[in-house]
Order: sequence, then structure tokens, then C-alpha cells
Amino acid sequence: MHSAPWTRRARSLIGALVACAALLLGAVPQAAAAAAAEEPAEEAAAGKAHPPPPTRVYVANLESGTVTVINAANNSVVDTIAVGAQPSGVAVNSVRNRALVANADDDDVSVIDTTTNTVIDTIDVGNVPRGVAVDPTRDRGYVTNFDDNTVSVIDFEDNSVIDTIPVGNGPIRVDVDPSRARATVVNLGSAAVSVINLNTHTVVTTVAVPPGAFGVAESPTRARAYVTSSGPDSVSVLDTKSNTVVATVPVGEFPRDVAVGPKGRQVFSANQNSDDISIINDATGTVSQVPVGDGPRAVGVDPFRDRVYVGNATSDDVSVVNPQTHNVIATIPAGDGPVSIAVARL
Repeated sequence: MHSAPWTRRARSLIGALVACAALLLGAVPQAAAAAAAEEPAEEAAAGKAHPPPPTRVYVANLESGTVTVINAANNSVVDTIAVGAQPSGVAVNSVRNRALVANADDDDVSVIDTTTNTVIDTIDVGNVPRGVAVDPTRDRGYVTNFDDNTVSVIDFEDNSVIDTIPVGNGPIRVDVDPSRARATVVNLGSAAVSVINLNTHTVVTTVAVPPGAFGVAESPTRARAYVTSSGPDSVSVLDTKSNTVVATVPVGEFPRDVAVGPKGRQVFSANQNSDDISIINDATGTVSQVPVGDGPRAVGVDPFRDRVYVGNATSDDVSVVNPQTHNVIATIPAGDGPVSIAVARL
């Protein structure tokens, strides 16, 4: 007599259980889908937590007497600054928001305010200034005077020359390692580099390198300096602790400027006659070639975006290279004869 009501209750209970199970089973894939959708958003948010800082690329154009300013975020030209005659070298002091441009035909240096991209001062130096480097730690600039065989030392406090250092014949490029209080000056005419103590402004040693020496880049993290030479088409590797050449790496034809990548893991030489750059793996010594524009002479690195900027003096443009994929990802118009590049953090 009670079987019918029990059956109805049992069926109701079973139906409720089935409905709950269906609801739970349906919620699992929805939750998984929601989690999958949220994961990329979280990763994107993490990537945006520390975006690259604003950077600008300053390109000295030898024949047009200008400096091209590139926004590294989108590789667009944002300004063109008139400087002196035959600007041959450029370097940036990001602490002071200043750029120094060596004008070879005017025997002076243009001082650019990088916040406004205007020339705010001109400093007389030696004869035919060709290269320039900056030591933000000591608030100094160093300019190689090719015909005087000297280096002028500039104080950023008042934009004055406070010292002149005799070096080798035909100094053409210079770079500094503030952490070791040293500057390396490439003397084209004497096939040697002069090593300067930044505290005493004296040459502490001279190191022979192959003929046709031109570019130099210091790597503080690796205690190395890299010097290009067009005689053997090579890059000499100097141990900056012992001031000795510890390796010679073959590169492309007629290498000019050289730059070091983030943490010193890669070294880049601009090879004017083979229209490419050489990418040297510092750990293994292996070399890869990446074709760029015509007549590459200048090279600079944006360490924040891991990009290499190459000034092509014949095609009057700048190639942007991804050093991990070895591809040119952009080509940017520049002035006439881009021969030196510096990257500034704003």
C-alpha cells in the first residue's frame, strides 16, 4: 500500500541528484575555461608591471650636420637636430639628460639637452674631434682629437674642458668603464689602444692591436674591451684586468664601430664593406652575420628592449635588428651619412 508514495519519493530524490550532478559537471569545464582565460591576462599584467623605460636613439649624420632622434618604443623619427660640421661621434649622459656630439670640421662639441632636443652649448676642443664617450659616475665627457693626438676631458657641471690627455697617433674612438675607472682610446695611426685612468687622467698602459683599429666598446660585466680592426677584419678581445689581448675573432669586411649587448653576452660589429653586422657570442666565440643596409658604420644597443641599431652610411638609414632572431625588424630613415649611434634612457 505504501509502494507508490515511496516510488514517487525515490524518483524525486534520484532526479534531484541527477540535476545536481549535471550542474556540477557543467561547472567544471566552465571553471577551467575561466581559469584559462584569466591566465594570459595575469601574464600580460605581469609583463606590464615592468615595461621598458622610455628610450631615444641619437644618430650623428656626418654629411648633413645633424642628429636624428628615434623613439625606440615605435622606431619613429621624432626630431632632427642641427649641430656642427661633420658630426662624427655622439654619446649620452642619461643622468644629466645631455648628449655630446663631436663636430670634426668645427673642432668643437655640441651639447644637447635630451629633454628638449635642443643644442644648449658648444665647447671648443682639439683639432678634428672624432669620438666621444661619457662617464656619468664622474660627470665627465671624453673626446678624441684625431689631429692633436689628445683626449679632451669635459666637466658636465659647466661644460668646460678641464684637462687634455696625450695619447697615441690618430685617436678615433673612446669608451669608458666607470666601475674600473678606465677609458680605452683607439689610436688608428699607431695600431694601439691607450688605457686611461679616469681618476688621474693619465695613460697607464698602451696595448698593441692589429692595423686599421677603429671602434671600441667596454663590457664592465665581463671585464672586457672589444676593438675592431679593418686590417685583418677582426675584433680583438682585451682583458681589462690584465690589459692583454686574449682573443681575436674574425668578422665581416672593414669593421667600424662595435657595441656590447645586455650583460655582455653578445658583441656587435658594423662591417662597412660587407653590408652586414657580425654578432659574436662572447661565451662560445661563434659569429653570425646579419645583412643590413649599405655601408654600415655605426652600431648601438637598446638594452631595455634588446634591440640593435645600425647606422648605414651609404643608404642613409638605420636598421633595427633583433639579436635573438637575427632579423632586421625595421628600417628608419636618417640624415646623410649616419656614422655614430648612442641610446639614451629618458
